[in-house]
Amino acid sequence: MDDDVGFKQRYIENIRRMDPIEEAEFFERWKQQCGITYIEIARKIGKSVDYIYKRIRLLELPESAKDEIKRKYKRFRNHQYI
Repeated sequence: MDDDVGFKQRYIENIRRMDPIEEAEFFERWKQQCGITYIEIARKIGKSVDYIYKRIRLLELPESAKDEIKRKYKRFRNHQYI
């Protein structure tokens, strides 16, 4: 249970810095290491289950597509702060 609380805290602290792929990887690690479901994760962070599943589906993309998402997200995030 302590791991679960730690994951929630790390999510809250880092969500603004995570791109969608990193967020999906985070959800997957949380699920695997704490033995909880995506439904439970959604409840804990106040997101819809659909949101979680859409993020997880990103992990099925080819590496080139994931890299492109990361690159575009980084560019978008940098422009937000200008």
